[in-house]
Amino acid sequence: MQAGDVIQKIANESASVLPANCIGALYTAENATYGGSDWSGVSNQSLQQQSSGTNTDVGHFYVDQTAVIFSSADKAEAFLNTSANNWKSCAGQPVTVTNGNDQSHWNFRDLTQTDTKIVQSRTQEGGSWGCQHALSSVSNLVVEAVACSLQVNDQASQIADEMIANAPR
Repeated sequence: MQAGDVIQKIANESASVLPANCIGALYTAENATYGGSDWSGVSNQSLQQQSSGTNTDVGHFYVDQTAVIFSSADKAEAFLNTSANNWKSCAGQPVTVTNGNDQSHWNFRDLTQTDTKIVQSRTQEGGSWGCQHALSSVSNLVVEAVACSLQVNDQASQIADEMIANAPR
């Protein structure tokens, strides 16, 4: 996989997402999601595996991984709970992303939740591209992973678990 640059700032996604509260279920490290949550540091990186051959969809895989530090464990846990409520509201309804003249529609599945992790999958309408998004917390840290491919399974959840396992306590 090709690793992109490590970005240490919260993004301002240029795409329009409707309903707007689903932006956090779609993307990691977004100002619309983290703004006002008392975060103090962020590190975000994307990785991409390009396809080979004539079919550009075969073998294509995309991962976005994010770590966000909060001022306290309570703030990180509150962010996890707020995210869980927002993501739940996206389940079972169409979510539309408009970026310039391009528009995509996503169908979100039900949220899976434990005390320290939320996981949600989605598929793009009209295609077989899908993604899984996981968000987990430990101490004053929140990690997020999004994994997308033609055959996404539990990759984002596994990535988030590995990130948490490597986090200082």
